[in-house]
Amino acid sequence: MASQPTHVADACALIAYLKGEPGNERLAELLADDENTIAMHILNLCEVYCCYYRTDGQPKGQIAWEQAARVFQICSPIDEAFTKLVARWKVEQNLPMMDAIAAATAEKYACPIITTDHHHFDPVAAAGLITVQFLR
Repeated sequence: MASQPTHVADACALIAYLKGEPGNERLAELLADDENTIAMHILNLCEVYCCYYRTDGQPKGQIAWEQAARVFQICSPIDEAFTKLVARWKVEQNLPMMDAIAAATAEKYACPIITTDHHHFDPVAAAGLITVQFLR
């Protein structure tokens, strides 16, 4: 990785940003600040790619991938320790696998996670397990 991330984005945050949904301006502000380095795990980027591929076709998925790669630092920790961290998030917090990956990434880099997903991350935020910044 080029530099230590200041934030980790999940798939929901990226989709809101790319589609101009409510909250996208908050992510745009974070991206505009040169002090910030926003990371995304490559598997969470895969989730976004799949969403676009499924609804809009592979070429739109590719465009989304390229846009993300321009603004985010794509990371890919996948060693045994990280995998067990993901499992802990999945089991103890009952998170879907992709959310567990995003949460584990935020924990690994000791930085806030950026999301729009209140359903899965409100309990995480309430427990104070990691810092959660909601875009909306």
